[in-house]
Amino acid sequence: MNRRKSLDRAELSVKQLGSFFDGVKIKEIASNLIERYIVAGKEDCDSNGTINKELSALMQMFTLGARHTPPKVISPPFVAKLKEAPPREGFFEYEEYIRLRDLLPDYLKTVLIIAYFTGMRKKEILCLTWDQTNVFEKKITLRAGTTKNDQGRAIFLSGDLYNAILNQKKIRDNRYPDCPYVCFREGRSIQKYQSAWHTACKNAGQIWKLLHDNRRTAVRNMSRAGIPDTVTMKISGHKTRSVFNRYNISSEDDLHIATEKIAKANQDKQVSIHQAENLSQFYHN
Repeated sequence: MNRRKSLDRAELSVKQLGSFFDGVKIKEIASNLIERYIVAGKEDCDSNGTINKELSALMQMFTLGARHTPPKVISPPFVAKLKEAPPREGFFEYEEYIRLRDLLPDYLKTVLIIAYFTGMRKKEILCLTWDQTNVFEKKITLRAGTTKNDQGRAIFLSGDLYNAILNQKKIRDNRYPDCPYVCFREGRSIQKYQSAWHTACKNAGQIWKLLHDNRRTAVRNMSRAGIPDTVTMKISGHKTRSVFNRYNISSEDDLHIATEKIAKANQDKQVSIHQAENLSQFYHN
């Protein structure tokens, strides 16, 4: 599924490149022509991220040509990537999560709960099946090949998360015994949820909140709880440190808490020094 998405994106990039460079010899593709390609993309209202993906595909073509025997490319042109928009920084504070959860229709409540506590991706949640979920072992097992980075991982269940999934199993067993999905609507997979989601967000005063914001929230919450980044990455499914760091964004509250901790640490040091001085004077006297 994820390989298909990546392939579709690559094919689209090649198609866009082909429409512009059609009939142009590879030795004629120099920096000035690439700059014209960028200008044309902007005139078509393409985002910098989209143009960068297409430029990456172009550079990959040059790389493959240079590796050919004999080489088809001797001196690849320099391609400077465009500056992309900064990563989204939306979070769910606990009170916001509770308010939205209570306003969502029942079939979406468990989707939100799983996202908030685990940071699982939207497709991982909506495609989660009972053969991946063991309520007796309190464990979700995402098999290799079913995740975005193709790596399997285990997620253990407790508290509200476990109770929500256990309740889903009871509903499924009683009403829809043939339903393979953990999150479902009337015994079928959830296909469209955006309208109900946006309505609940609007009523909760959270118009711009996205389901994906829970992924960032879960990473932050685990970091706040003192869970090592390496463990958090295994739970959330982040394969590389660079991508993980885009999600592990500090809020103003985190900065305030950090300042308070530093101040307290300094106070503790001063107290320790004062106590040591008093103890030294006691023995000296």
